[in-house]
Amino acid sequence: MKKILFLSLALALSNAFALSLQEALAKVPQTVSVKQARTEAADAKTNLERQLSDPLLTKPSELQARQRNELAQLKLTASQRTTEANVVSAYAQALEAQKQVQIADKAQDLRELSLNIAQIRQRNGSGTAFDVKDAQNQLEDAKKNVVSAKDGLSTALRSLQIIIGNFDNKVVVPQAAQLPPMVDAKMTETVVNRSTTVAQTRQGLEQAKQQVALLDPSYSAQSQIDAAKTQAENAADTLDTAQDNERLSVNSLFNALVTARTNLGVQEAAENNAQDRLSTDQKRLKSGLISQLQLTQTELSTLQAELGLIQARNNYLKAYYSFLAGSAGAGGR
Repeated sequence: MKKILFLSLALALSNAFALSLQEALAKVPQTVSVKQARTEAADAKTNLERQLSDPLLTKPSELQARQRNELAQLKLTASQRTTEANVVSAYAQALEAQKQVQIADKAQDLRELSLNIAQIRQRNGSGTAFDVKDAQNQLEDAKKNVVSAKDGLSTALRSLQIIIGNFDNKVVVPQAAQLPPMVDAKMTETVVNRSTTVAQTRQGLEQAKQQVALLDPSYSAQSQIDAAKTQAENAADTLDTAQDNERLSVNSLFNALVTARTNLGVQEAAENNAQDRLSTDQKRLKSGLISQLQLTQTELSTLQAELGLIQARNNYLKAYYSFLAGSAGAGGR
């Protein structure tokens, strides 16, 4: 009982200093890209207020100031969502690498047991020197895999640190209750409408319409007026195309989110089955019904099932935040 309490306390202390996904996402406002976008948004807002207070303000200057402010605000929120998606992706990579180290360690334990068994069998005449040599080679491979897994974890943690800054080199697996709820399909239109790509195209149409409104036959040639109207019509067609393309991309992201949510349920069931099997085999070992080698094999299979669940949750989180970021989220729209 004392040993169990000690292990529980050690685990609690370890997690107390580990980075949660919520803590990682809370660092997004302080990332370089978001800071830069926030500076531009503040400057654009100040410029708009200054322009509106000018008694000599012209309509083109007002439209330019309003559009700059609108686009700057959209780019700020887009930068935040894009950075959140990047943080989630890097965090997910670190989570999986962390579990890969545990799997590699357990695989090494299994190979050490296998070598010990091979040596015992050789001594009692039921095994050969070849069996021992083969077990030794497998153990060496397992040790190399441990080193490789730890290198992979270091790289993954460093990638996350590059985005959000330094933290203790441990991350916490988000539990099912901490996952964001599935969004409604209607959300796709919201994502489309806040696209900076669509906004820039819409602003082009606004500029073209204003140009038509500013022209008059009294001081503008008819050919100039006709050209401006044609340009406005072309801008309207361009906007329709941009919206259609954005909607297509966002719908694809939504479908990927739906698939990830479905797969999550499958992996949850598989991981539950693995945990039940582990509990059963632990009891069977105490009863003398299986060997330590068999239990270690089950422990390895359980860790692999846990990795499968982590990957499924990660895929859901990545799909969720990628959807919110929109079709060009990773490109920093």
